[in-house]
Amino acid sequence: MSDLTPRTTRCAACGTELSSALLVCPSCHALVHRDELQWLASQADSLLAAGDTKAAAGRWREALALLPPRSAQHEAVAKRVEELTLKLQSEQSSSRWKAGGVTALLVGALTKGKLLLAGLLKLPTLLSMLAFAGVYWSIWGWKFAVAIVVGIYIHEMGHVAALHARGLPASAPMFLPGFGAFVRLHSKPATPREDSYIGLAGPIWGLGAALVAAALFAFTRNEFWGAAAHTTAVINLFNLTPVWSLDGSRGFASQSSRQRWLILGLLAATFAITREGMLVIVAIAAIWRAFQKNAPKLEDWAGFTRFAVLVIALAALTKIPISVQ
Repeated sequence: MSDLTPRTTRCAACGTELSSALLVCPSCHALVHRDELQWLASQADSLLAAGDTKAAAGRWREALALLPPRSAQHEAVAKRVEELTLKLQSEQSSSRWKAGGVTALLVGALTKGKLLLAGLLKLPTLLSMLAFAGVYWSIWGWKFAVAIVVGIYIHEMGHVAALHARGLPASAPMFLPGFGAFVRLHSKPATPREDSYIGLAGPIWGLGAALVAAALFAFTRNEFWGAAAHTTAVINLFNLTPVWSLDGSRGFASQSSRQRWLILGLLAATFAITREGMLVIVAIAAIWRAFQKNAPKLEDWAGFTRFAVLVIALAALTKIPISVQ
């Protein structure tokens, strides 16, 4: 029989007996993991001095889990993580462009191609993809089933790429036949802005897949590619609905109250032009989120721009007529 009794320890500051789940002493309000936090901070500073920005950010992310959410210390460390993550991305971009613009583009394309291939080499991902494709195969045929599965896979790998870029581990995509797919995070995003960046990365990659299909449709006039582009756009547009664990909910996480109302206005204007019904679903959820009082005070215009571009571009792609033979 296993012992399910919670382990206890004592506060180093006042000696109060503490449950292992506590982060702050209820008596003296001291941080329970103060010594470990100091060690992590020292390690992060040493790694940063040695030029290892990625490892330094990782140490600060470990520290976040030991701090009470919404505390001043948590906000300070989260800000530090965001600064180091941006520094890491800048270093990676700089190292690529030093070799020259064309080479940098090729390296970027090869990196994304390698990442997409790596996901397919995971047996659970591959098997779940086949099961997922089987559901749509029985309805619309194997060609359309494969196109939809590939589009969803690219969407999910957008999340994986964004997580890797920020030094966060994640599982390969897993498909749920008849429902969709998901990526399991092994660490929480440090800030709402980071959560928004990771959440919207999926629809951004999904938009890329839809644009490729649209280009093939424009070049070949093959209705199959038009249907693939249209359906991929609708799926990614649905994912912008700001509810539950959908990507739109994470995209809204960093938006201020004013920005949420601006997005709602954009949804209404885009619907007036395109008459795409999926925008109504997104807008209804956006109204609910706009009235919520927990919106951030600071405005995230980069996240707002990503959300706005996705709404406009995906809605435009839904105007491609769908016809599957």
